[in-house]
Amino acid sequence: MSLVTIAVAGDGAEADSIVRTLAAAGIGARLEGLDGGMPHDGPCRVLVESDLLAAAQEALLDDAEDDDI
Repeated sequence: MSLVTIAVAGDGAEADSIVRTLAAAGIGARLEGLDGGMPHDGPCRVLVESDLLAAAQEALLDDAEDDDI
């Protein structure tokens, strides 16, 4: 399976929040620094398997809607 970017987090805290949301939906995620290496304390990509992209998008949308309530 190939990995695709589901989100770009501004920092580690935001990335952790996204990863937790995806994990709660049963979706594993990986972090990658914007330079393609290991993430540091700055912006990073959140990656998921390409076949889980739609489910991951749905999980993040559902979480965003819950935050708006």
